[in-house]
Amino acid sequence: MTSPRLIQRFASDLLTHLGATVMTDGPNRVAVAVPPELAARFQHREALNFAFSSEAVLNGGGTELVIPGSHWLDRLLEFAVERGQVGAVRLAPHPSAERPDSSPPEGIVFPDAVPRVRSGVVLDSPFLLVQFKLTFVSDDIEELLWPVWVDLVSGVVTDGPEGFTWASITDGSDAEDLHQRNEAQITMDSALALSRTAAESEAARRAEEKDKEIEHRLQDELVRLDEFYGDLLQDLEKLEESSQRSKREDHSDFGAERTRLKEEKQRRQQEALDKFQLKVVVRPINAAHCLAPVWVQEVEVSNGISAGTISVHYDLTRGTVRHPPCPDCGEPTGAVHLCRRGHLVCPSCAETCVHCQQVFCTSCRIFPCPLCGRHTCPDCSGSCTVCGEVSCREHLLNCEDTGLLTCSQCATDCPACRRRYREAPLRRCAQGEEKVCSSCLTQCVHCGSSVCPDHIFQCAVCDKPACTTDRATCTECLQPYCSSCCPAEEKCPTCRSLFPVRQAETDIISVLTSAGVDAVHLSHWQLAEDLAHFLVVGRRWWWRHLFVLDKATMGLVARRRHFRLFRNR
Repeated sequence: MTSPRLIQRFASDLLTHLGATVMTDGPNRVAVAVPPELAARFQHREALNFAFSSEAVLNGGGTELVIPGSHWLDRLLEFAVERGQVGAVRLAPHPSAERPDSSPPEGIVFPDAVPRVRSGVVLDSPFLLVQFKLTFVSDDIEELLWPVWVDLVSGVVTDGPEGFTWASITDGSDAEDLHQRNEAQITMDSALALSRTAAESEAARRAEEKDKEIEHRLQDELVRLDEFYGDLLQDLEKLEESSQRSKREDHSDFGAERTRLKEEKQRRQQEALDKFQLKVVVRPINAAHCLAPVWVQEVEVSNGISAGTISVHYDLTRGTVRHPPCPDCGEPTGAVHLCRRGHLVCPSCAETCVHCQQVFCTSCRIFPCPLCGRHTCPDCSGSCTVCGEVSCREHLLNCEDTGLLTCSQCATDCPACRRRYREAPLRRCAQGEEKVCSSCLTQCVHCGSSVCPDHIFQCAVCDKPACTTDRATCTECLQPYCSSCCPAEEKCPTCRSLFPVRQAETDIISVLTSAGVDAVHLSHWQLAEDLAHFLVVGRRWWWRHLFVLDKATMGLVARRRHFRLFRNR
């Protein structure tokens, strides 16, 4: 609620500005001598006595009460709006405010840089002061004056100075000149729009609080109506029962009366809902263009890698440092971060690259990696050539085939060599569903198809690659060969080339023993070899034992035992 002192100050200043003589006539009372040219606007009265509280009215007769909602306050407000212009005023420095020295400003921190004051000068900082009348109407009426200060340099709504004094007043024609001379960064229309938005926001906040109070009163009223009409309906029912018991000839229409009471109850409830519905009116009353003396320091901020300059304003009317607005989001900030490229921003607009540990602002486009969520700068990130997303260096790789950047999500691992590729260079195996890189595909010399390592083998006779379709298995040693070297259902060339060994039996037995074969009791040794295997055959009684040894490791690859009927077999 607006205090009587503020209303008295407003009325006195307005009347004095209009040429009336205002004299204090006691606590919360003034006597006003109205000039003849204004008497017609005040009911042709040349002398008025105004009281700004109920107690002041009781202390003297013939006094007009000026409080929120009163007729006289509304008349004064309407007159101010009709006659008002944007006045220009200059604010005097606060008596306790001292000009700061050349040291870095207090109240602002630079977490990742060192500030150094370069210069300082006193300037007039332009403000727009707009006073709004906020009216809240429900089952009662509440009115208050709400001042809004708009900094015309930063373009933000700020707190106004306290205890200031007017140093000079000019008319509205000088206000626009002052607005231009002091290099305001926003237009007067924009400032008025900002002030209205701030006033409406304050009205909405207060309306939310009042809604809670009104809700309690509304519920009490609805309960009262419900109990009142409930009692009437109960009395009507008793009267109807009494009439039925006495069997009197009563022509009273109890049903119509019951219907009338219910309809009246609904109407009264709707009236209560309408009565307690809060209505808010935001109305501008006056505005003033204010010039506040400000000590402006040019501060150079550096961290050895980058440097920037920021202007710090010390408000001499309040004796406080104004937090500079962030150039990215526009919000005032008490902590200033130096970007890698020389920008000075607030903590919300500063991000640290997880790789180079340098600070970057949002305008320098630091990106969150879509795979890990960590922020990386443009120098430590890149765009995937498949999906276009910007990822950090840990989730980017160069395709082994094309050299193009690919993120981990779009890259495909070759199942054969485990190297990563873009999806496009992988090719499907001619004999399977699996995709492999071009380096892992081998062309069969027989059918010409390109197959993966799982479907290709090297023939141990001709040493040429062959696919599994052109593979034949020896009926004797069961080893795979190409169909050209080993026709189907026949022995391989290695088995056909076995020859007897008589002078190296001891060496053969030693090799087989090291491979885990008990070959002491075998005799009549035969030996053959191809590019990959040694084929060893030994006999005992009517059994023929065949062993396949790997040439590289001399390990046992396969063994078979055949029953023989003929010695030459």
